[in-house]
Amino acid sequence: APIFEVSSRSGNDWGADIAEDVIQAWWEEYSGQTFLDRVALQAMLGGSAPVFATWDQALDGWSGDIRMQCLPTRQVVVDPYLSEARLLQSDALFVGVEVVRPLSEMRLRYGDRGKLVKPQSGFSHFSGTSEYVSGIGRPYRRASNRGAEMSSSAVPRASERRIYFRDLTLHPMRPETQAGTPNLLFPRKRCIVWSWDKVLLSDGDGVNWDGKFPLELHDWGMNLEHSYGESEYESLWPMQDAVDRLLSGLVHNARLHNEPPWMAEENSIDPVELDHWERYSDHPGQFHFYKPGARAPEARSPQAYPQVVVETLRMLQAGMELISGIVPVMRGQTEPNVSAGRAIDSLQAAAAATTRRASRRLEDFLSRYGQLVLSRIMQYFSDERIFYLTKHPRTQEILQQRQQFLASLVNAPDEEEMERLLLFANRDLKLKVKPKSGLGISVAQEILFMERQAAAGRVEPAEVLKAARVSDADEKIEAAQQAQIKQAMRMAQ
Repeated sequence: APIFEVSSRSGNDWGADIAEDVIQAWWEEYSGQTFLDRVALQAMLGGSAPVFATWDQALDGWSGDIRMQCLPTRQVVVDPYLSEARLLQSDALFVGVEVVRPLSEMRLRYGDRGKLVKPQSGFSHFSGTSEYVSGIGRPYRRASNRGAEMSSSAVPRASERRIYFRDLTLHPMRPETQAGTPNLLFPRKRCIVWSWDKVLLSDGDGVNWDGKFPLELHDWGMNLEHSYGESEYESLWPMQDAVDRLLSGLVHNARLHNEPPWMAEENSIDPVELDHWERYSDHPGQFHFYKPGARAPEARSPQAYPQVVVETLRMLQAGMELISGIVPVMRGQTEPNVSAGRAIDSLQAAAAATTRRASRRLEDFLSRYGQLVLSRIMQYFSDERIFYLTKHPRTQEILQQRQQFLASLVNAPDEEEMERLLLFANRDLKLKVKPKSGLGISVAQEILFMERQAAAGRVEPAEVLKAARVSDADEKIEAAQQAQIKQAMRMAQ
């Protein structure tokens, strides 16, 4: 599982430690690793996985919680001029999403405006003759197969369209701040929400403190033309289709050898015998009856597939393994003419380059997405929940500082001061994923790796102790160094 690390730019190490404990505990509580597997699978198949981090007050018995949601790309629209997924927050101008909600939830979320939304036929009724109804780009199975009495009792639903965009409209009363920078009318992204029947549900400034788009993109492979990435499935599909066709032909040919078709002259077999055609089989001792003067029925076995077909299958399989990064050393096999242990280790390290590259991209996505989650925790989590998720001895003091910060927001003399405080709060804590923690390597392997790095002078000795999960590694290293100095001084005397 990934290990999150939080640091503070202002030196608030206690607050950073508590935030690190809270987000790690929340990740495990939410079964984040299972969710991450879903994100990686969608990105691998579709090239990209848009993942949202929004606050949903309806969760956890209306206490509210962070909703992590990985939506299909057909439900999300991203600025087409965005070239890289990692630049979403800085370069994209808009992000749109479409979801389906029950009308009761529409009314609860948007009040009188939600009451104007009408049921959408594609989502709100079941046909008595069709087994499927339309969804967002795919069919959904009927709720019941019991017949037409269920068609009128379906929950009425409608699609909600939401767009977040960077509106650069200046404030009409005060177009510039005291520092001379543009004073935007919507500093935290403008958000417009409407229904499928063009009912405007909401329009205003974003509600999140960080002012970012509420999603991040995980692109499986780099694409220089857009941010959606490349699908590994699409690169392998042509060869997989060729393999399927060739294998299907081989299997069909083998079946024809065991059960060949029969050839017989017209009217050469008595109709009664046609009713018992199973007699004409390869079982020994069977009698085959045919009319006098007619040619006896015979089985026509097909010709065997040529050897070139088998060789083509082997070549296709080898090509698929090379494209996907699977080489013999990853299956525990040695390359031809390679026997030295060091050479085999080098081949294994080189073969793992594709895995490490995918891991780095995943860790980069988690760092960006974790920053969104960290902002939601700072803004929405109650003091009781933070206290429950961490065992830090200074939690009470940090929570008191948090309450003072919230009070300063309420008592801010103007919007400019409030935006300054929010900007400082969201820039202070920086989250990243510990390198290689997403690879799932063992502690022993990590210690061995760090030992080699320390021996080569690339990392400090304390990193070896940290890899061994030793707490207060820096203090223990310093204590050991002081003990060595004292020992040397005694010997010198």
